[in-house]
Amino acid sequence: MSNDRSYQRTATLILVVAVRKLFNEEIFINNCIAGGYFCEFRTPGLATPENVERIKVKMQQIIDANVPVKKEVLSLEDAMIVFGRERDKKELLKYNTNSVIETYDLEGVRDYFEMVPSTGVIKSFDLYCYEEGFILQLPNDINVANLPKLSKTVREAKNWARMLGVDVIYSLNKKIIEGKTQELVQISEALHEKEISDIADRIRYFKNRKVVLIAGPSSSGKTTFAKRLAIHLKVFGITPKLISMDDYFVDREFTPLDENGEYDFESIDAVNTKLFNEHISALVDGKKVEIPTFDFKQGKSELKGNFIQLEQDDVLIVEGIHALNDKASYSVDSEQKFKIYVSALTALNVDYTNRIPTTDVRLIRRIIRDNRYRGVTPEQTLSRWDSVKKGESKNIFPFQEQADVFFNTTLIYELPVLRQQAEALLFTIERDSDYYADARRLLQFLQYFVGIDADLVPQNSLLREFIGGSCFE
Repeated sequence: MSNDRSYQRTATLILVVAVRKLFNEEIFINNCIAGGYFCEFRTPGLATPENVERIKVKMQQIIDANVPVKKEVLSLEDAMIVFGRERDKKELLKYNTNSVIETYDLEGVRDYFEMVPSTGVIKSFDLYCYEEGFILQLPNDINVANLPKLSKTVREAKNWARMLGVDVIYSLNKKIIEGKTQELVQISEALHEKEISDIADRIRYFKNRKVVLIAGPSSSGKTTFAKRLAIHLKVFGITPKLISMDDYFVDREFTPLDENGEYDFESIDAVNTKLFNEHISALVDGKKVEIPTFDFKQGKSELKGNFIQLEQDDVLIVEGIHALNDKASYSVDSEQKFKIYVSALTALNVDYTNRIPTTDVRLIRRIIRDNRYRGVTPEQTLSRWDSVKKGESKNIFPFQEQADVFFNTTLIYELPVLRQQAEALLFTIERDSDYYADARRLLQFLQYFVGIDADLVPQNSLLREFIGGSCFE
């Protein structure tokens, strides 16, 4: 994992150097969309095909020269002087609790976070225009142009964060320090409320859509989203009935194994799709069905007398990681389905050239949730994370563009809230653990946030699904 991140960061540093050499200009490197980094010039209008091609040529020249990336350990005070012209980095370093910091220099341009030793390590990349910016694409990335719905959702989130003036960590911290936390929470939650209401409004116009399918990667907040959507549907006179595909997991002893002999909970074969389809088909036909309940701690499916039945104007809401896969709901006609893709697509950057991976936000959420509700240690969550991501790439992401609508569950203020609970859990991982380095990386990242009291989080917030105290529990 660390090698991949070092490769990515070095490629983006080469890009920054090339842009400065050619245009004496700064760029904003956004989060990846299926692996492609969306980049923007600070000055609008510079992302022409000709300029992007010039950058590509200059980057290749730097790579071919195999220029050393010089590592230097500086005191925190000296580092703040070095980064003096880059306010986003200088201001961020104020929150670093270490007395020294590792910096990496490439032809006079510095950055922090680990890099590879020289530019020649970067074997291949591509650069091409996209919207008002351009895409930096690295090996194994998927062409962002094939994901227009996801791209639109990410761009809207970024633009909204900039409108609020909280697009990088230091600007978020500044709002908190200035006493604007409550307002930030209220605005963030109001945006979610509006978007959920808009989705409910769309659903009511599809009278023949009896099944609303909600899918997304791990720790996206699907469960709370489904319950809040149900409330908004009731406002429109629609009675929703909710079920979770998680309750259709096969018993632990029948869970498929991956190539390493570990339980593959992300596989569609971990779900009893036969029983699931029998139930949703019966429900669409107006029959009464007893829904199972899955006990995650015991790894067993149980029947607890949870009967549901759909009346004529009711809709069935189904949430689960496989919900957009038609293989999971083969018994229902496509005309009767309304598909929603839910994911945590963070709009926040560390600084203008260092992104926050969306997977890290979901991982932090999952560490807290798994420990609180499923009796799973942080070390166990980290040990399974690569398998989770692999499963998502296979079972979830290929189906996301089939969604009728996207919903971004990230809250701009959530990482300052998650920090306290996540740190306490991550500190339990001992130095001799295989996952100590991962824990330290997350701890180093979280230290940059000024904390927010969890009491400020509304009880119906999606964030409550992870930190506890939800009114939906």
